Amino acid sequence: MTGAIAFLSCQKEISCENCGANLTGTPNRSPIAKAGPDQTIQLPIDSVILNGSSSSDPDGTISSYLWTKISGPATLNINNAASAITVVKNLVIGTYQFELKISDNSGLSSKDTMQVIVNDPSQPNRPPVANAGADQTITLPTNTVTINGNGSIDPDNNITGYAWTKISGPASFNITNSNTAQTQVTNLVQGAYQFELKVTDARGLFSKDTVMVTVNISIVQPPDVHASEDIIITLPLDSVYIGAGSTSMLPVGFKWTKISGPNVVTITPSTIYTGTALVTGIIPGLYSFRVEASNAAGSSADTMDVLVINDPQNPNTITFKNLKWRLADEYGTSIIDLDIVTPGQPNLFIAWDQLRPVEIYLQLDSASQWFKVPSVQSGFSYVYDAARPHIWIVRIPRDDTWVGKVSSIRIKLL
Repeated sequence: MTGAIAFLSCQKEISCENCGANLTGTPNRSPIAKAGPDQTIQLPIDSVILNGSSSSDPDGTISSYLWTKISGPATLNINNAASAITVVKNLVIGTYQFELKISDNSGLSSKDTMQVIVNDPSQPNRPPVANAGADQTITLPTNTVTINGNGSIDPDNNITGYAWTKISGPASFNITNSNTAQTQVTNLVQGAYQFELKVTDARGLFSKDTVMVTVNISIVQPPDVHASEDIIITLPLDSVYIGAGSTSMLPVGFKWTKISGPNVVTITPSTIYTGTALVTGIIPGLYSFRVEASNAAGSSADTMDVLVINDPQNPNTITFKNLKWRLADEYGTSIIDLDIVTPGQPNLFIAWDQLRPVEIYLQLDSASQWFKVPSVQSGFSYVYDAARPHIWIVRIPRDDTWVGKVSSIRIKLL
């Protein structure tokens, strides 16, 4: 029987699961670059030999060398940058840094640097002159400055280093990059800082200069506004004064707006006392008002509610509930005003716009009974608003059992 026989040849493959490893599975190690020791020469000698022949590779061979200048004067000539040993010519006075990069037969590489200082004995080295720049003053909330030593000079054009340090001032600060000629300083607080700049040349000579940074607190502070306490009024009253005070000692603008409520109302700002406004056209329901106070430094806001109810048993009343503030005690020992104040804050007047007798009721807390204040002094008016000039300010006898402890105040117009 005649037949054909075919022979199939299979080639054995070598695995490359770790291309950075040798055939034994050991990871390839990087070569070790050695650029040689630093050197110093004196003109007229203007050349040096760069020798990287001490470089080695622990598990292979070095396949390439590359010399480059990474800093120093522009004048130079590297004869053969790709050789382990090469000559650099045409050097001039100054400091050069050369980098040697070597690669092994597996592609891994390493670097090393060396320094060459070229001196001219006929020209003695002169120290640099540090210049930290002009003193600066900033006002918070700005808390960052740029300090600039670019005005520093070296007669021999050999500045090699800058170093910024704080030598006095508050603890809060951050120098972004202390080893550059120009840098930012952040996180400054109120106070006086002194920063020192040290400038060093190639031969180690240095000089220092300082700059003062003064950080002032802002004269204008954002206002801290406080709206009046929440108010409950009973029909047939259909208007009420709402008020706010601010901690700012500078002119402040106030703006009242209605946040919510059962109908459209009219809000008329006071023409004399900023922060106060008359709300008219109110009907039964809950209203919320927002007041914003602003000045050149910023703004703040607060809110208050006005609840209008129909209470035939207590008509024509204005009730200030859940007072966070204390009664003022500014008029001696026998009487107090119904101004509501808090320590360090401006007064908020409890006032209304009708010249008529009133009764005053006080409540120590929400669980207590209302009690009527005897001997209410009334009968004088106060010019409060040009459009509605007569405002009732009521005085009541002093009683130390409740002064400063009252939770709610109710004013009933008779």
